[in-house]
Amino acid sequence: PSSPAPLERAAAYPAHFASKLASLAALLAPFGVTDIAAHPSPPSFFRLRTEFRVWHEGEDVYYVMFDGATKKRYRVDEFETAGTRINELMPRVLEAVKGDEVLRKKLFQVTFLTGLSGEAVVTMCYHTKIGEEWRKAAERMR
Repeated sequence: PSSPAPLERAAAYPAHFASKLASLAALLAPFGVTDIAAHPSPPSFFRLRTEFRVWHEGEDVYYVMFDGATKKRYRVDEFETAGTRINELMPRVLEAVKGDEVLRKKLFQVTFLTGLSGEAVVTMCYHTKIGEEWRKAAERMR
């Protein structure tokens, strides 16, 4: 299964934003707050942080997320909600991991954190203790 269509999410964004704004206004109304300045994000490529579970199927490794309602996983090859820098890094990290057993073994999560300057921190989480061999492999992927 794959994620919801990006165009559907982008098209729904104005209504979603209006709904959140109405909820916030209702929460603040008892305190006399009536004038709320709201600044919507772009409908796509706006998020500077995201995390993905890593799914292993034989020799294949890919990112997954889970549907909030059904809890079913879906494959994520690109993520239009995340910023362009994250989308640039996603396949590069997977290529490095797929090409190196030391990096791939027991990898279960990758977190991306980017800044407006284009700098990025990529955190790879494992279900095993990492050692010197892993450190050398990670250095090679820089």
